[in-house]
Amino acid sequence: MENSNYRNAKRRQNDILNAVIDLLKCYPLEKITISQIARQCHINRKTCYLYISEPTDILRNYLTQKIITEIEDTINHCQIHEGPVTFDIRNRAMRQHVLEVLSANQSSLITVYQQLGPDFELFNLLISYFKKHWAPFNLIRHDDYGANFIVDQQLHFLGQSTVSWLMSDSLLPVHEATYLSELLISTSISDTSFLTTHWHDNISKTQ
Repeated sequence: MENSNYRNAKRRQNDILNAVIDLLKCYPLEKITISQIARQCHINRKTCYLYISEPTDILRNYLTQKIITEIEDTINHCQIHEGPVTFDIRNRAMRQHVLEVLSANQSSLITVYQQLGPDFELFNLLISYFKKHWAPFNLIRHDDYGANFIVDQQLHFLGQSTVSWLMSDSLLPVHEATYLSELLISTSISDTSFLTTHWHDNISKTQ
């Protein structure tokens, strides 16, 4: 019974998320109401309020969690060895799975990005997730300020590059994006800016 309730709740969350994204194509976020979302999902307002208090909640919380869950589920499903998985951004296959999930959610992410801009919290939440849960970022001590500065810069450049990739008119194939991301990850911080430009140049050639 508990699993059934959980599945129903997740399905309702996804319905609400899809409704907000669809409405964003026609209305600015600040004009979208709970009543519109409820009508789109064929539920009443009271039920809708059980899940969100405002449309920003669904984008910040549900969309972020949906992407993170899909990344982890995809990687766990593809694991050969039993036991807990160590998520490592240096692992090419894992990095490719991340890009595949982002690519699959491209339409939703573009809609959110175009409406709310690059500073929307969703992208920062995803970066925070990688810093907290993925090696080598999560292996750095909190009091190692120099190393944390470098990690923050690398994640910033990776985030910028990924957004540019997702927002391009003609999406660079995932396997090519995976190769370019490897260059960004393996380089020193002094060369990261140059390689980010190289990434953007390769993306622009496909447009």
